[in-house]
Amino acid sequence: MTDSRIASLKEALKMEEDGSLYYKEAMSRVKSKLAKDVFEFLMKAELEHIKKINHLYKSLSKTGKWPDLILTRENLERPDNIFGKAMSDMDEKIKGSTTDIEALRTSAKLEDDGIKYYQSRADTTDEPFEKKFYLLMAQEEREHFLSILDTIEYLDDPQGYFSQRERGTMSF
Repeated sequence: MTDSRIASLKEALKMEEDGSLYYKEAMSRVKSKLAKDVFEFLMKAELEHIKKINHLYKSLSKTGKWPDLILTRENLERPDNIFGKAMSDMDEKIKGSTTDIEALRTSAKLEDDGIKYYQSRADTTDEPFEKKFYLLMAQEEREHFLSILDTIEYLDDPQGYFSQRERGTMSF
């Protein structure tokens, strides 16, 4: 059982490292300040995830059991929504470039893959601390995913984005 847990953490670590590298590279390619800010936050968040996973990996490798840890959310100072913070720093409503939007769509896919992975790991364990860890990671990835979708929506149509928000409801 420990071998599969270690393998799961290795896979999670690889996924977070790949994400961090992608976000760092994307941050240097995108043009809009909003996209740069979002990618910078995502890169830092992935680095926090890497720290958490490395800590758990070392403990599990050493003791052979999942540690009884009090897990907390990301240590990054930020409001609940990364998009909201980035938006509060912006003065203008500028439509994003295709490159920015495509990079964000790729990011949304990475975060969605993370959500699915962590949720599947949580669903397959009965160990309470392990389950909590994977559920926490899935929740953080979900928040990233939703912030990316907000960013895409804004960059695709800034006027439409604000018009929709002023109405206070979503139209279907």
